[in-house]
Amino acid sequence: MSGPEFPTPDQFLGGIPTMFEPSSQQLQAIDTWVVDDLYYPGYKKFLKLFNNSSERHVDWGNGTLYYKRGMEYPTDIDPKKEYLEFIKFQLQNVPIRVKEFQKAWGVKYPPGAYSGLHCHQPGRQLTSVLFLDTPKPSVAYPLAGCLTTLQPTPESTINYLTHKPIEGKMVIMDGKVYHGSYPALEDRHVFVVDFEYESVI
Repeated sequence: MSGPEFPTPDQFLGGIPTMFEPSSQQLQAIDTWVVDDLYYPGYKKFLKLFNNSSERHVDWGNGTLYYKRGMEYPTDIDPKKEYLEFIKFQLQNVPIRVKEFQKAWGVKYPPGAYSGLHCHQPGRQLTSVLFLDTPKPSVAYPLAGCLTTLQPTPESTINYLTHKPIEGKMVIMDGKVYHGSYPALEDRHVFVVDFEYESVI
C-alpha cells in the first residue's frame, strides 16, 4: 500500500493569488493580538533540536514535528531558558501576564509541506514562532513558506497578515488567532513555544 500523494509545490501554489504584499504591524487588541517584527539573535542553537529530539511525527500538511518527551523545553539546548525570558520581555507592553510554559517543538517543512489554519486552544494560550532559516525568494510564488495570521478585529473584520520567514525573526500571538503557513519550496525550520497567560485588564 502506498502512502498519501502530496502535490508538488508548483501544483499546490499554482492557484494561489500573489497580489498580497506581506505586511508587518504590531497589534495589541486583547484576545486577538499579534506581535511581530521581533528578532532573537540566538536562534541558530534551536537547529540542534532536529538532531537531538527524542520524539517526532509527521503532521497534517506533511511537516515533521521534532520534540522532547512530553514536549518539554529543550534545556540541553537552552539550559538557562534565555529564549523563554526573551518572549516574556517582548510582551511586557501587552496587557497580559505570562504564566506557565506549556510545550515546545520544532517543525521541519520539506518542499510542498505546509501548515493548515489552526489555533492553540483550549484555555488561554499564547504561541511564539521563531524562524530558523530564510528560504530563497521566489518571483513566481512570493508567499511560499510564509506564516499567515487571521486576526479578528473589533469591527468584525479579519486582519490578514503574512510574515516572511527570515532567520531569527519571530511572531508571538494569542492562541485564538488562526494561523498556518503556505507550502514551502525548499526545506525550512521553525521553533514553536506555547505559554499560558492571563489578562491584566
